[in-house]
Amino acid sequence: MTRCKNCLIPDTVPGVTLAADGVCNFCHQEAEQREVVVAAEETARQEREADLERTLADCRGQAEYDCVVPLSGGKDSIYLLCTGSSRTTGSRCWRSRSMPTFHPWPGTASAAR
Repeated sequence: MTRCKNCLIPDTVPGVTLAADGVCNFCHQEAEQREVVVAAEETARQEREADLERTLADCRGQAEYDCVVPLSGGKDSIYLLCTGSSRTTGSRCWRSRSMPTFHPWPGTASAAR
């Protein structure tokens, strides 16, 4: 009895075949499907990012701030503020004055200020 290198399923299970590399047909099928899903997710992410860039470009410079970023203090909202106010967007983001001083990540454009 031999087992799959990835999932350890034995070749005695009905429907399981091991390839020459020692990986079962189920693991090979999952790897192929994962590649398709990852490619689709990356395409969707790029489309959303392009849509955000278009929206920000339409609004940029029309007021004192380009966007409002609600901060909870958690890592997600801090990351959103950091990426919204630096990187490629260059947007002027408003944050609540009651929040503690935001210390940008090293290496970002706002860290140089």
